[in-house]
Amino acid sequence: MSKKRKHFKFRTVGVAMMKDHVLIHQYNGSTFWSLPGGHIDLQEDSQTALQREFIEETGHTINILRLLWITENFYKPSPEKKIHEIAFYYLIELKNHEMENFNGFEKDKLLCFKWVPILSLPKYHLEPNFLIEALQNPLPRHIQHLVIQKNIITCGA
Repeated sequence: MSKKRKHFKFRTVGVAMMKDHVLIHQYNGSTFWSLPGGHIDLQEDSQTALQREFIEETGHTINILRLLWITENFYKPSPEKKIHEIAFYYLIELKNHEMENFNGFEKDKLLCFKWVPILSLPKYHLEPNFLIEALQNPLPRHIQHLVIQKNIITCGA
């Protein structure tokens, strides 16, 4: 009998938008896309972690403009694995960067970064999938707290 594995993720994410496009990325060979970001280390704040992740993975520095969403995401990537993820999504801009696709690295894994027209997002397997609709609507003016469980989204208190 296999034991279910439970994992906790504490992430920070950058929402980079330019000329009706959004920056997404995926590991080379992956089946899904996501917004760039990464793990927040203990004793590290989410903005510092986001700046560090961008430099490590892309070599680019960013300006953090404002916090958009705080999400609590509960999902099962496989029947035996459960994930509880808390993430901070920041609106950002890349410094000194043109809108062109590029590659980066996370450790020894190739990352493919791509600027995608926002209206084309439904053609991509973007995770978490609330982003497809959220990015096609006007961005929130105030921070939103979202709880995502089994693809059902509720606003937190």
